[in-house]
Parts: sequence; C-alpha cells; structure tokens
Amino acid sequence: MAKHTIEIQADLPSSGIDTANQFGPKGSLDTGDVIAFHGQDDTWTIRLKPGELGSIESYALGDAYIVNNKGNVYWIDPGARSVQFVESRYASFETALTPNGYVLAYDFQDMCCIGGDGLMWRRDNLMSDGIAIEQCTNDQISVSGWQISPDEEVRLRISLKDGDAIG
Repeated sequence: MAKHTIEIQADLPSSGIDTANQFGPKGSLDTGDVIAFHGQDDTWTIRLKPGELGSIESYALGDAYIVNNKGNVYWIDPGARSVQFVESRYASFETALTPNGYVLAYDFQDMCCIGGDGLMWRRDNLMSDGIAIEQCTNDQISVSGWQISPDEEVRLRISLKDGDAIG
C-alpha cells in the first residue's frame, strides 16, 4: 500500500519543487502538470510534461505509483525520490495488473512492463494497430491485434520476464 497521498496542483509551488525531476520543457517553469506526494513527514513535488492530466493509479508495487498523463506514463517512487518515464506515440496508455503484481502499460502498438523497481521491458511496434490482452499468467501474456503485414489479426504469447515472444 502506498504511503503517500497525491495532490494534483494547478501551479508550481513557490519553492520546494524537485528540479532534478522535471519532465516539462527545460527553462520554462510555468508549463507542465504538477503533482505533490505528501508523506508523513515531508512533501515531494515534481512537474510532468505539459498535457492534460489523465489518471493516477496506485498498484501493489511497494511505495510506487503509476501516473498516466495523457499518454505519458511515469513510474514514481516518492519514498526513494525516483522517477522513470515511458512515452506513448498515441493519446493514451491502458494499464493492467498482472497476477504477480507487474503493471502492463500499452497503447495501439507498444507495450511495456513495470515492476517494483520500475521499467522491466518495453516492446515497440508489437502490433500495427490495436493490442488486446486475452490472457495473463504469472509467466506470460497472450495478446492479439492487427498486423499490416500479412494484413490479418495475429495472436502472440509474450514472456513477462523480458518481453520476448514465446513459440
């Protein structure tokens, strides 16, 4: 269970932003979405890339959060002051929790797997158009989608460990 509460802020605070973890345009402190993580004894504030804040979801990944900011997915551990970033080419990422506690983030073509220590793997161009998760076990996921070549729906099995195709 996460140990911080999350607050989406309209503006940057007058002080206290973590300048090492700013993902917006460099040199422009007035753009980007600001999120504050309030712990028992302190607050950690970071600025994300500009966009419309999508959703904040917390999963059983220790003290980590998955933040989806209009297609930009972040893995954030406020206790360790650590941020990892995965960017989508499209407007949104979907997220799903696997039986063994990993988070899958995917859009029309790409998929990544996030664990307790952050990004485990990323597969670009997994499908040409549309990824649907059909089944997920502790070891693998079965997905389907459309491939331009050979211009048909295909099904793949992917290892959760490294993102490689199985079989």
